[in-house]
Amino acid sequence: DKIKALETKLVASEEELNYLMSNEEQKREALKDEYTTEIEELKDKVAELESHKDHLRMEKDIVQQKLEEEWNMTKDSNSLFEENEKLLNEVNRLRIQLNVKEHEIMELSSN
Repeated sequence: DKIKALETKLVASEEELNYLMSNEEQKREALKDEYTTEIEELKDKVAELESHKDHLRMEKDIVQQKLEEEWNMTKDSNSLFEENEKLLNEVNRLRIQLNVKEHEIMELSSN
């Protein structure tokens, strides 16, 4: 009788153990699915951030190119300004020479 009772207890314990293991396995599978989903979401977020980073890099390149163009235009403008300044100085020098020559001609004419 005791053996039968022990066998019954043993079977009940085995069944309970199987039930508990089954529950643990289900929990483990649920956690695995949850982690897999979370990993996929993180991978998507990383891909999105990489894309955003690439977009920002392109925008930075465009801005840098525009800055270089502006700098070149400024340098060209400065160069033109310097050339204009030289030309104006030359024109003024020639005007002075012309005035001097006109004055000399007038003096010669009056004599």
